[in-house]
Amino acid sequence: MDFKKLISSVIGATLTLTVIFFFIVFFLLNTDNSITSPLKEALTLTIYFFSGISTLGSVLAVIYTLYIQALRNRPNFLLTPTKLEISYDKFVRKNSSLYGIEIMNIGEPAYVMKMKLEHRGMRKKETTFGFSNSQHRFDIFKNISEAGKGHYFNINIYTSPADERFNEIKNLKLHLIIEYRDKNQDAIKDTYLIEPVVKHNTFDFIKLVKINSSVE
Repeated sequence: MDFKKLISSVIGATLTLTVIFFFIVFFLLNTDNSITSPLKEALTLTIYFFSGISTLGSVLAVIYTLYIQALRNRPNFLLTPTKLEISYDKFVRKNSSLYGIEIMNIGEPAYVMKMKLEHRGMRKKETTFGFSNSQHRFDIFKNISEAGKGHYFNINIYTSPADERFNEIKNLKLHLIIEYRDKNQDAIKDTYLIEPVVKHNTFDFIKLVKINSSVE
């Protein structure tokens, strides 16, 4: 919503509430026989009401505008799964699921940005996970959408050959957490749930669901 539309909305809401207030007050005063001039009293009270609600509306409009400006100063990440490599790692004797993910920042630069993984579900001792041969810490993560290229990173999940891969990763409830600072030096944390996806009765991909974004 731009500033002109915001002002129009505030004015419209203020006038509507004022008219409603006038008719309600006028009706109530008309029912009171002790009041000799209900119209005059209603107009006086309506003027006071209009003055108060106009001031409140102006304050709320300024707060909303400042909030929108603050949001525009924040990074905005797009995360897209790009590949999946499933194999058996003879060295660790476990099934390996390697996910390639592209992250693009279409907002303002992110400062002191780092990514980390944590699980919030059931995890067997044989199941391990982590970033695989990819950078996940940055001093400055700039807007790179103009070049049409994002940063790529890999997440590797190892599971026991005796366990069913899909259920293990689903029960793991793995979360990707991105922590950074924006131009206003606000500390922000975005949390994404990594969910396995079944297509055509086969487990062949993941999706990332943003479940929280908080300013600390």
